[in-house]
Amino acid sequence: MSMTTSSNSLPASSLRGVLRPPGDVSMSHLAVVLAAFAHGASELKGLSDSADVQGTINAVCQLGAIADLHPEPNGLSGTLISAIPATGDLATDSDFDEPLAANTLDSLIEPLDIECGSSAHTVRLLLGVLAGYAMAVRLFGDEALSRLSFGHLIRPLLAMGARINRGVLGCRTPCGKGADTLPLLQKGYFPLRSLDHHLTTSIPQLKDALLLAALRAEGLTSISETAPSPNQAELLLSRFGINLTREGQTVRVMGPQSLAPATVEVLGDPSKAALFAVAAALIPGSDITLCDVYLHPSRMGFARVMQRMGADIRIVPNNGIVPNNDSKLGSAKTCDDGDVHNPYTGSLRARYVSELTGTTISATESAELVDEISLLALLATQARGQTIFADSSFLRRPLNNTPETLCAGLQALGCDATLRDKALVIGRAGVKPSGTRARKQNKTAPAPVLESQGNAQLALVWTVAQRALCPGARLNDADVAQAAYPNFLADLESLSVSAATAASDRVTG
Repeated sequence: MSMTTSSNSLPASSLRGVLRPPGDVSMSHLAVVLAAFAHGASELKGLSDSADVQGTINAVCQLGAIADLHPEPNGLSGTLISAIPATGDLATDSDFDEPLAANTLDSLIEPLDIECGSSAHTVRLLLGVLAGYAMAVRLFGDEALSRLSFGHLIRPLLAMGARINRGVLGCRTPCGKGADTLPLLQKGYFPLRSLDHHLTTSIPQLKDALLLAALRAEGLTSISETAPSPNQAELLLSRFGINLTREGQTVRVMGPQSLAPATVEVLGDPSKAALFAVAAALIPGSDITLCDVYLHPSRMGFARVMQRMGADIRIVPNNGIVPNNDSKLGSAKTCDDGDVHNPYTGSLRARYVSELTGTTISATESAELVDEISLLALLATQARGQTIFADSSFLRRPLNNTPETLCAGLQALGCDATLRDKALVIGRAGVKPSGTRARKQNKTAPAPVLESQGNAQLALVWTVAQRALCPGARLNDADVAQAAYPNFLADLESLSVSAATAASDRVTG
């Protein structure tokens, strides 16, 4: 475990300027998988350079894809050539009770073990895309990922005809009987059966994975949702030549269909944009614009909460349709325009305000805010009155941090933070933004230590806290933040200006 101390922190200064956040993580994962299963070479631009996305790139290369990707200012870019050979041998049936029917279309390379690290996203997409290919794979993950249940995805895949077993040698337990954690052994089947499925959970990537499986199914597959979700799957599938339709909360695709190579530029990640937006809201004199961001309303929950707290954050749409173009961010419930090609792209502008007000975040909102709950909790430390997260249990998912760790960090910053049943209640902190110098520092008090317990998102949040509120704070797991967003500190530095410059800009502006 590495430790970052105050000597590594950036100096107190305002944030000014324009920044393009790194590529959206979910879009990057999906673009890599689609390119790997399209017949030919695809050009990918602006992929996230996070460790999880790199893991997906490594996984498809194990399947036979050839990646020639290199770092650029906006992320990884280059060529990815299909994993699908023109001809190939079928996988063997040694790990399954029943022989697999002959595959009349493409087949991939021989069975292999694929290490998925800590990325549930990688596992879900691979389970979906490989369900219709006659090859065997065994998916592994780290300790945390191996505790996560994939039953919500496995059950509909089994209904489509996929074959997924507990991936322990000699085990014949079907996943439908409860053995739905890693390692998993999957052997695809073509053609799969079409499916009419209603998603009852907000677990990410389920829709994406099922749509990938539907490409290898005979007939019409319909996936419906209770609540709106990002349209990244529809957007990218259409770019790769797939015909699909959306009506209300239902997406339909007729299979089988083949992916065609495409040129794709991944939009900026709204969760990464949120880090800078909250930092700007906390640091006096800040005024930043985050451009080319994926603005689908189901990903803008953090901005709606910030607006409700009195933060100055607004959208500046460019190409694409963004609801409520009066700079207010529309509800996710208003986002469906039936256009699967709508990229929902634009810019976010965030500026410092001197007074924030506490608010209540409902359980429904929290379901959309898993990645940003801890970030909004940090913002709440500077708000007048209480901020209440009605249900913080979403942070207990195996790959997220516990509410107790977040609460302990907020308390270390001098905040009145308590857990009451499922609710997280936050009062105003004694620590003021580092640029205000409003509070005389206690030179003898030990520097607060902010723990993330290996959680990347929380490690990034504590980096914001160190930069905006407490430069002397010590951060544990700084390497975890580096893996999730390698250039975060450099991007913060690129926006930093001296307090004198910021004051001069305000006078002359």
